[in-house]
Amino acid sequence: MYKVKFTIYFSLLFAFIFILACNKPEEVKLDFLNTDWIYAKGIDTFTLAIKSYKKDSIETLNETFQNSSIVVGILDDPMFGYAKSSLNTQLRFTPEKDNLFLSRVDSIVLSMRYDTSTFYGNTDEPMSIEVYQMKNPIYRTQTYYNNSTIILGEKLGEKMNFTPNKKDSVKINTVDSFTYLYPQLRVNLDKTKFIDLLNQLADTALQDVDTFVQIFAGISIVPVQNRCKGMIGLLPEHQDSKITIYYKPTDTTHAQFTFNMGSASTKFASFETDPKNTLASQYISGLLNTDSLFMVQCFNGPEAEIVIPYSDSWTGKFLNYAVLDFTVAELSGDNLLQYKPIRLATLHDLTIGHEGEVRDVFRAKNESKYIPNGLFIDYRNYFGGILTDVTENGQKLRHCKMNITEHFRVAQRQKKDIRIRLSSYFKTESAERTIFYGPKHPQYPAKLRLTFSE
Repeated sequence: MYKVKFTIYFSLLFAFIFILACNKPEEVKLDFLNTDWIYAKGIDTFTLAIKSYKKDSIETLNETFQNSSIVVGILDDPMFGYAKSSLNTQLRFTPEKDNLFLSRVDSIVLSMRYDTSTFYGNTDEPMSIEVYQMKNPIYRTQTYYNNSTIILGEKLGEKMNFTPNKKDSVKINTVDSFTYLYPQLRVNLDKTKFIDLLNQLADTALQDVDTFVQIFAGISIVPVQNRCKGMIGLLPEHQDSKITIYYKPTDTTHAQFTFNMGSASTKFASFETDPKNTLASQYISGLLNTDSLFMVQCFNGPEAEIVIPYSDSWTGKFLNYAVLDFTVAELSGDNLLQYKPIRLATLHDLTIGHEGEVRDVFRAKNESKYIPNGLFIDYRNYFGGILTDVTENGQKLRHCKMNITEHFRVAQRQKKDIRIRLSSYFKTESAERTIFYGPKHPQYPAKLRLTFSE
């Protein structure tokens, strides 16, 4: 008899706990890497309100992050307008006992490994860049923005009217042999100016890196106005990215001294945008009907604020999945081969008093493994955010699906509207941009797909 009572008691207790759990949907978590949400069928809702969201100042460096890939160049995008981006970086080195590299210099070369996945615009046409000394030191412990002041000093070199070679390796001749290097930008620097700047430093500066970066702030790689129609991606932290001084210790020997831009070097991008008289300017000003189209751009360009109003129809239902589904718009005059759409989207919560990632993004990001091409396999499996090709009624389309199930469950329980910001994951290190169809587009409306348990 005692065992029967004991069993009944615990059965009722477990049933009570189960009911409580079901009444707190935000605490019921999906199995990580469960990709069933991608194919979930459900109720399509189109009650999304979308408007432009834009900040003029964007953080490009703080204590928690700095970009490992930075684009340099100028774009004149027919849909989004003007964009310009430059690279600012410290130089670091391994001190030598003597400073023989300050004399008998043959040449000084800046080399920057290309990130060919982040080339934008017409990079098959000649472009021009200049290299300057930075006058104001930059610090890893400070926060910098796209429009933070950078004081340019001496121009150290330039490369004019070159066409970036994105595929072929570079052949470097040495005294006894030659070496093949990955595709890269190479700029001959003015050896007289560069060595003069080093000779002006105190002897201790070239024996202590921390002292050096306070006196010699670094370099800026800047595109030349009216002489660029594209942007090139650069990897400053790659081992091929450096300034090399080629010199002769003696009449019969050759040597090299190298300044690097590795992960210990503080670096960030400076960029600006101007939508001018484009579709983006109409979007930013509110003249564009966002029921039909909305736009997302990297840098300090426009993004999208999405409002999902609470509905009484959600009450008392257990949610399996909540998925945003947007279709990329293909408009006349928009060259998506040159002006590439975003590779990976992300969402930020705008309802908590300060911007933070939505729950699904936060979880996917923190439990993902980074892979060399800059995307996260686990992030994509759990949250999505990538563009996928689909065929609907014989029409080839690109969709962007995003899993917001956990975030939605919180709003469902609290009976609150959802306000989120859609942007590119690589906002400060690429020139990506995308135009999406809005929630009332007659053929391909932006939608929220909800799947409830029966």
